[in-house]
Amino acid sequence: MVHPEDRDLQRILWRKMEENKFQLNTVTYGLTCAPYLAIRVLRQLANNEESRFSLGAETLCRDIYMDDVLTGASTVEVDYRLREQVSSLCMAGGFPLRKWAANHVALLDGVPLEHRLQLSADALLPSADHSVLGLRWSPATDDFALTVRRSTGVPSTKRTILSQTARLFDPLGWLAPIIIRAKFIIQAAWLHRLEGRPVGRRGGDNIDESGGASPGGADSDTTLVLWQSYKPHRSPRVFGCLRASLRRRRLPSSD
Repeated sequence: MVHPEDRDLQRILWRKMEENKFQLNTVTYGLTCAPYLAIRVLRQLANNEESRFSLGAETLCRDIYMDDVLTGASTVEVDYRLREQVSSLCMAGGFPLRKWAANHVALLDGVPLEHRLQLSADALLPSADHSVLGLRWSPATDDFALTVRRSTGVPSTKRTILSQTARLFDPLGWLAPIIIRAKFIIQAAWLHRLEGRPVGRRGGDNIDESGGASPGGADSDTTLVLWQSYKPHRSPRVFGCLRASLRRRRLPSSD
């Protein structure tokens, strides 16, 4: 709720009726400060209720993005307790949670159908994919996928490649290997001074249409497997092999 002293700054004139003025008591949607205030209120709520819901408070501070809570646990028992704490904590602040989805049937027990993402009583798990931070999450298979929308009949120029790369919304950084490849293509196109001309294979730079528009205009899916049998008491090891580029790069001068 907006402080009473600040509500005069949020007045609305209703055009259908003369002299009718309304005063908004809540934060107006679309304001620059709205995202910060939404997160700040949830953080304060977590701090106030931490003594009663320690597990839920930690989740609100760590696993929330705007109005979406994306969290989980290594066992169904812990995840069920986490669901109860997060739900009770948000209710303490007057924020009932809706649109529940899970990759296990037991986690949806006790959740009314109207509070789930899929309202069908025939399906135990939501079968459709759901949008999560620019990705698509499938609860049934528990994996993430990204769909790249390609333009039909548009030549692969430096401009179109830049446009396609800018559309890859990746706040989690999972698509870094794909995005860096697209940037390599942009770099090579810049070195060859390709402005409005279509990009093709030139020399040894391997510039092709993989970063631009597809002639067929079909969507491309990239699937990321989420579950790797990780347990909290285990110590996973990640091995990588890197090779430095031997080619020198320089930007063309403006002469």
